[in-house]
Amino acid sequence: MRVFVTGAVGFVGSEELRHVTKLGASQIFDYRSRTVVEDVIKASNGRTIAGALAIGLGSAKACLDIVHACKGGKFVSMATPPASFDNSPLRSSTSAQRF
Repeated sequence: MRVFVTGAVGFVGSEELRHVTKLGASQIFDYRSRTVVEDVIKASNGRTIAGALAIGLGSAKACLDIVHACKGGKFVSMATPPASFDNSPLRSSTSAQRF
């Protein structure tokens, strides 16, 4: 089972939906749903999972909850830092012009 979780407005029926289905997504969930974690766990239906990929701030906890509740790998790969660095001060030796 390959699961795709999205929050894109108007996603159903779009070109992106056809694309992720072609890539192998068997089920698609909206991350904004208050029951998305429970829905993904229920959809796993006792299957063994390999792990999860967390993309976006706040997604790691949901992925951790899902892999904890499912059989199989307990791996969560994070493609986004766990905290935002947008407002972090630059060190005096770092030039903002280089970024």
